[in-house]
Amino acid sequence: FKKMKKTLTFITTALVIFLCSRINGQTVSKSPSPNPLWTVNNGGDIFRMSKVGILTSVPNAELDINGNVLVNSSLIGKIMGSRESKWVDPDFLTIRGSVDENSGLIMITKGNNLSSPLIKIINKSENGAIQFFAAGHPNVIIRKNDFVVGNGNINVDMKVNGKIWSHEVEVKITDWWDEVFYKNYRLMSLNDLENFVNTNKHLPDIPGEKEVLKHGVDLGKMNALLLKKVEELTLYTINQQNEFIKQQKMIEQQQKEIDELRTLLLESKKQ
Repeated sequence: FKKMKKTLTFITTALVIFLCSRINGQTVSKSPSPNPLWTVNNGGDIFRMSKVGILTSVPNAELDINGNVLVNSSLIGKIMGSRESKWVDPDFLTIRGSVDENSGLIMITKGNNLSSPLIKIINKSENGAIQFFAAGHPNVIIRKNDFVVGNGNINVDMKVNGKIWSHEVEVKITDWWDEVFYKNYRLMSLNDLENFVNTNKHLPDIPGEKEVLKHGVDLGKMNALLLKKVEELTLYTINQQNEFIKQQKMIEQQQKEIDELRTLLLESKKQ
């Protein structure tokens, strides 16, 4: 069995050498020569010291294929030294769209530098985009200042056509309503508030139903407005409490005066 395996290996090597020897009508060189086109080293490896073209007579790279490449397993990048150029980064296996400097790139880390990101997808065009497809349709689109999840048609920085599940959401806003508690804040009277609600069917400063259904809700702004209404409601409650205390004092004073008058009246009857 070992002898048969050795024989098959010899025949295969001989066949490869024979085929390579007929490439472009050139002969494989097994011994040193001034300018060999194909060379076989002592280990039986066949290599070429210049560019190789498949279906092209003018190769523009070390291997130039004018057609498709079918790979049964993997394309694996070799970990290089510190050499870098416009074509390669030693930490990544790079796939380019073309030789054009503005072509897109996919760069996959080789794992030899833990500080490098795992995958880089680069579109150098100012107005370009990176798209991820699902079921034949773009499901995620990334642009320079735009991130789209789902089929979003609204002009915002990030669109999600569906639900968002999160443990925590932090909203940065520029307005808050502590000024409600300033002494110079003008609080609408309850009569005016009642008239406004009866006319508009919503609170002042709060958008109405039609506007919300058409344009949606700004979470940061709406939370600030709801806080404003809570603060105003607190002021109304405080004012009512003060009025209640004032009225209670008046009632107590009136009751005291009534008691004094009753006492005087009883004394006058005794006389």
